[in-house]
Amino acid sequence: MELAISITGRVWEANVEWASHAPRAVEYGVPQAVMDDVYAGRRPNGTPEQVLVYDVCMAMHIDHRLSRPLYESATAAFGERGLAEIMAAIGYYVLVSMTLNAFEVEVAPGTPVPFAREP
Repeated sequence: MELAISITGRVWEANVEWASHAPRAVEYGVPQAVMDDVYAGRRPNGTPEQVLVYDVCMAMHIDHRLSRPLYESATAAFGERGLAEIMAAIGYYVLVSMTLNAFEVEVAPGTPVPFAREP
């Protein structure tokens, strides 16, 4: 789930979201190279499941829907419940990202700022 949350933080350029969840994704087994790709705005070269999570998240963030083939791939890989959990997580973290950005919540002191803001 940390990968999906990190993708959402990247889409929203939410500094606290990325700084909090991207390291957890790596800690929980997502390769740093996958996270580097996500940060750079590239489709990652990861496992089929990691690429599928990316595709699902980006489809929802950009197109606001899943194509039938993508839905079928996601339910085959994660089940309907697993897909619903991904949707719930990214929906919730869109709210969190918007709130963090609206109130310009800063990362903890000493933490690199992932997405620079114009003054």
